[in-house]
Amino acid sequence: QGVANVETGGVDNAVYTRDKLYVSLGFKQVTLGWGSLYEIMEAAPAAFAKHGIVLGGGTYTLKAGTLPAVEGAPDPVALKTPPWTDRFFAAGAEDEVVSAMVAYTLKELGRMERRFAKDSPGRSNPWMQDPTARAWLLETMNNRPAYAYAVAKGTLRRTSGQDLSRKEFLAVLESEILGAYEARDERVKGEHIIAKIPRAVPSGGPAATPVAPKPTPVSAPAAGAGTELVGEAAA
Repeated sequence: QGVANVETGGVDNAVYTRDKLYVSLGFKQVTLGWGSLYEIMEAAPAAFAKHGIVLGGGTYTLKAGTLPAVEGAPDPVALKTPPWTDRFFAAGAEDEVVSAMVAYTLKELGRMERRFAKDSPGRSNPWMQDPTARAWLLETMNNRPAYAYAVAKGTLRRTSGQDLSRKEFLAVLESEILGAYEARDERVKGEHIIAKIPRAVPSGGPAATPVAPKPTPVSAPAAGAGTELVGEAAA
């Protein structure tokens, strides 16, 4: 949700075609140009095929390398205009596609946090598992991966082993995020992350000292619309 707040105004589906990456899809804004959209298409091929999006025998030369072309669109530039934009938007609204994007995002989160641990051996702070902290860092990685790694390293250097309140920890993390962006004359992008992903405690109650989270059984997702897909996405 935090990523969506920044990328799509909080909604679960969007299509963007105004840059050199050709098509960006969904709340994560996975892209054709960097190849991440292919992971979603390959995870839910039937949902895309339902809307006329099928990978064919041709190829595109993209930033990610040589990748399969979409049938009926030998030039990726064609995907930036109707009817392809409408087809991608319709496919992005399919439950299976949203589910696949959730799974992809959770995979990215895990990869990111393993890298944090590798970059800062022996350093930790329980507030790194706070939902707001994780969302800020995940969206920073989504936007500028190198910044996220530098931010986490700096935050852990300043907070490891310290008994901080949630407010104090988030203040340090915020300063590291803004500093990383400001150093490259992009402070406004960092400000957008902080402003659009709220500090509010998800439960609405006071924040408690964090503890190691218990894994959620994939067979028993929380009740709510669409959660029947959570186990499938996790698998």
